[in-house]
Amino acid sequence: MPFDVAETPLPLHVRMPVAVMAFLGHLSRLIPSVRIAVDGPDRAGACWIDLTLGELSPAVEWQAETGFGIYGPGPILPERPKLLLACPQAAALRLSRMLRSWGGAQRPGGDRAVSPAPASGGAGADHTELP
Repeated sequence: MPFDVAETPLPLHVRMPVAVMAFLGHLSRLIPSVRIAVDGPDRAGACWIDLTLGELSPAVEWQAETGFGIYGPGPILPERPKLLLACPQAAALRLSRMLRSWGGAQRPGGDRAVSPAPASGGAGADHTELP
């Protein structure tokens, strides 16, 4: 039987940038209970990713030139992102850590739904901390 697009659990976005799809894949593996809504790409190629986890509602903006801008914890978001990361995997991992520090990403039994932070915790070359 041929593949039927209607059977896929996630909508297929033919124009969705590969980096955004990679980020969404990493994030959904790290935090399976997060709700995700994607707007874009717009005419400039940017995508907004709205997230909901419990009472937290962070957002991520992706642009090809700058990578992933992480905003949060919500519901009112700042004008500038808290952090910029170029790598989809690093952005998903850092966002999962941020959600944990904001009090989200808890499983019903109290266990964290995200991977523990690596012991190094140092800043890598793929991100920029913003004031």
